[in-house]
Amino acid sequence: MSSSALTTASNVNPSPTVTPPGGFSSIAGVSGYISSLYISLTNIFREHANSINGLTNGFSNLTVFTVATLPTVGVQGRRAFVSDANSTTFASTVVGSGSHIVPVYDDGTHWRIG
Repeated sequence: MSSSALTTASNVNPSPTVTPPGGFSSIAGVSGYISSLYISLTNIFREHANSINGLTNGFSNLTVFTVATLPTVGVQGRRAFVSDANSTTFASTVVGSGSHIVPVYDDGTHWRIG
């Protein structure tokens, strides 16, 4: 690389003073704060993990829709149930006006049975 390709900044402070956020007087104070925040968030997560994950006693709680009320497709991997499918054929596009309760998944283009 030629020396003309390199540039130097004349206003760079080689020994900057860093002030920790939130009025802490030292990096150790920041570290202690982050550690206690981590512990608090971990405890909150543990207390509410079942509701966060949609679980009750280890079982998932998927919403039951009619086909007409399913959210618009486009988020691959979402799952739900429908209460009015007219078929139970795995991986077929779900169509309403039937009487079958089936699990469905969003493949990004269609809601499919499965």
